[in-house]
Amino acid sequence: MFITLREYKDALRPSALLCSPTPVLIGTAVALRQLFNQGLGPDARFWLIALLCCLTAVFIHSTCNLANDYFDGIRGTDEGRSSLSGAGADGPVPDLPRRGVAGGVEPRKVLLSAYLNILMACLSGLILCWVTGHWWMILVGIFCLLGAWFYTGGKHPYGYRAMGELSIMIFFGLVGVLATQYLETGGIDRHGFIGALVGGLICIPVLEINNYRDIDADPLAGKYTLSSFIGAKGTLILMGSCYALAVILGVFESWSLSDGSLADAWPRLLCLLPVLALAIATTVASCRNRFSRAFALSGYTDLLTGFCWLGVCLL
Repeated sequence: MFITLREYKDALRPSALLCSPTPVLIGTAVALRQLFNQGLGPDARFWLIALLCCLTAVFIHSTCNLANDYFDGIRGTDEGRSSLSGAGADGPVPDLPRRGVAGGVEPRKVLLSAYLNILMACLSGLILCWVTGHWWMILVGIFCLLGAWFYTGGKHPYGYRAMGELSIMIFFGLVGVLATQYLETGGIDRHGFIGALVGGLICIPVLEINNYRDIDADPLAGKYTLSSFIGAKGTLILMGSCYALAVILGVFESWSLSDGSLADAWPRLLCLLPVLALAIATTVASCRNRFSRAFALSGYTDLLTGFCWLGVCLL
């Protein structure tokens, strides 16, 4: 009746889940700076809100991954991975995983797991609303869950209509970062919006790697991602551009927070170097069709960006 732990882990796509805390970390970094500028500091309630934001984000993202596995699996979208070349490669690409429903797991087990994650997301979200007193945020939570479900669910999934990148900018950028900052401080500022742009841009390459890998198989299953229109080369350019823009925004924010002083800016700029290095490594791995490595690196890049943004905001 229930999915095994190994099947559950595979369907969750742990590498992709590493980007779940990224907007929360960025939002928390901005919130901490906002508090310090007001002569205040974080208390136990602040950290509880941060933890609940992180848990809610992880459960909503888990719901999206499980729903994606279920709906792609029953539609047969994932079936072509073992027989078609990935990203226009010469010959079959062995690094094309078939997990979850496409790997033989009963669809109802994956669907039940998705329902359980929805329940956990609702529970952590309700506790978050109770702690903060912002009950209207329930509407934001419902919006996020609907976005997670109908990415591949329903009769007209928007993920099949080249809208995945936009959804990441909305949910991992604007909603994830700004909601975290608002819940922790009661307000948002321009630094929050810059952080939101970075949060969205840095997470888009995770999707691009997936779309690049399945660029041949997806259209045959009726799934038209942005990669289906811009091609393999365009996808790699988009991936590199998102990373580059995120780093450029980091440089701009470092300079802005340092009031144009290089002496004050260089510690912040140093925080961006690990992100830049991992971003380059991720792009190179994608170009070489080493998809498992690219997925892992992209997840580490996202998570590291969240922690590095703490340095950008607080140093």
